[in-house]
Amino acid sequence: MGQCALGFKANTKLGEIGFQASGKLGESNTETGLKVADADTKTPLKLADTDPKTGFKVADADPKTGLFAESRIEHLVSFKYEDIIKAADTPIDRSSKDKLFAQLHSGVYLNQKKQKYWIDKESGLNCFMLFSKGLSINWVDDERYWAWRLIEDPEEGRLEMAELLKVSWLEVNGSLDPALLSPKTMYEIVYILKLNEEAYGWESPVTLKTRFIDGEEIRKLSLLPSFREKWIEVHVGDGEPDIKMRKSSLDNKPRGQWIELVAGEFYTNPAIMKHICFSLCGYEGGKWKSGLLMKGVVFRPKKHE
Repeated sequence: MGQCALGFKANTKLGEIGFQASGKLGESNTETGLKVADADTKTPLKLADTDPKTGFKVADADPKTGLFAESRIEHLVSFKYEDIIKAADTPIDRSSKDKLFAQLHSGVYLNQKKQKYWIDKESGLNCFMLFSKGLSINWVDDERYWAWRLIEDPEEGRLEMAELLKVSWLEVNGSLDPALLSPKTMYEIVYILKLNEEAYGWESPVTLKTRFIDGEEIRKLSLLPSFREKWIEVHVGDGEPDIKMRKSSLDNKPRGQWIELVAGEFYTNPAIMKHICFSLCGYEGGKWKSGLLMKGVVFRPKKHE
């Protein structure tokens, strides 16, 4: 009760992926096998320019066709996706790279559809969705308070979602290993939920919390009945708070449609070997709440404003 669910771990270490081509004009690079494009001998070739959107080094495009010598997406994600899709619910089509990456772009369900993984087609960065079944929800197995609904979703097909019947203490927790995400990227954590027309009890805002925590500490805390008391804003030294919190009002949100609540954001630093924990809580005022449908939580790269 009140636990921070532990996500799955990847066994590989993070690292930046890119490749550089070098050599004389018209010759093939011995390491990559790529042919160096003809160019003005007075102008040095830029064969390892950095993509301004992702920060990764990629091969220059052919000046005539605008195409890259090899799949840019493959080089951006090949260090990661093979380990992640080992947990795929259905077979992966590897008959061609086009079919493989088309499947990865559209999304792959993991661990009995508790999670979804996909590669953002524009940036080549990893994204995750933790559905209701992949979260830890207080009282979710008590039919007096929550119900599992099989919903026909336009994006996910038939998907089990948790529907709130009534609670006075709302708490939805989860965690993910940032090593599953693309390195050196600013991510945001977003709750996807819906309020039905009869929803009530949302006059007080909900509290959204994020923190980094050791995997071992997650397992210990999940066994403590006083776990919710740990979710307080604690400052360590003069740095940022150990737990970051923000409040959001649901009372003024539209009914009957999916809404997004940003729980927080964080930068994926390979040097930080901790899980990111997140929580949505609603217990101020002790009012009973009802009418919330929880789809899940998305981890996606934050778009530049």
